[in-house]
Amino acid sequence: MTDESTKPTPVGKIFNLINDSLLKPIAALYHSDNLKNMGLARAIGLIALTVLVLMFLTGLWWNRSPNLFDVQAAAQKRADRYNEKLVPGYITTNTLIEVANTLLNKSGGYSTNDIMPPSVFIDDMPSWEWGVLQQVRDFSKALRNDISRSSTQSEDPDFEHAGRPIEVEEKTPWMEVDNVFYEARGTCWALIHFLRAVEIDFKDLLKQKNTAMILQQVIIQLETTQKAVWSPLILNGSEFGLFANHSLVLSSYISRANTGIIELYNLLNH
Repeated sequence: MTDESTKPTPVGKIFNLINDSLLKPIAALYHSDNLKNMGLARAIGLIALTVLVLMFLTGLWWNRSPNLFDVQAAAQKRADRYNEKLVPGYITTNTLIEVANTLLNKSGGYSTNDIMPPSVFIDDMPSWEWGVLQQVRDFSKALRNDISRSSTQSEDPDFEHAGRPIEVEEKTPWMEVDNVFYEARGTCWALIHFLRAVEIDFKDLLKQKNTAMILQQVIIQLETTQKAVWSPLILNGSEFGLFANHSLVLSSYISRANTGIIELYNLLNH
């Protein structure tokens, strides 16, 4: 009679299958005796190929954009840690800190400054980081010069000039389409968090000006830009052509968000 306790569980069966069909053959392939039998040239080639594959897989993992986080939950966590209260502006300031920390602590860290593989082979993530970094700089300046500035302080004329929109029509070179695409996605990723924080911290003002719904629509349009990209390449085809036009799709969402921001700006100034 077979002891039921000795029968492998379904998980155990799967593990045994992986061990027998994958792990054991790999271990045998890299065994010192097998490497000696291969000869020096083939052994070095196998090791080099293995290193390249591992770098490629690591690069794919590091090249993923971080998920969106809950700005209110992140602020509450910090407030609980330091025994602080969520006063107006707390969530906005904490969101800026969290976004900046994400650049440093995401998978692979801040890859733009890396000079070693696999970071040097990652093309999209540095562009994404640049988009986020620009928004961190601009929002930090806005916090200092606009949001936290009292009415008696003079406004920086350079900042006022920098805030004016400048429209420049420029055709992106084909080899730089993916860089511009991921820079825009990084910009939108940061803006989503900043606008979510503003929506909470300044909800009374937004309600008073009847602009809360407009800001929500802007955030929704920006959130749509963060949908997963399943194509291995960022294409810039024609509208109804054979190939997709990822840039056109992304710009359509950004354009609608920009229209909402302009409307929000005009209403808040009245």
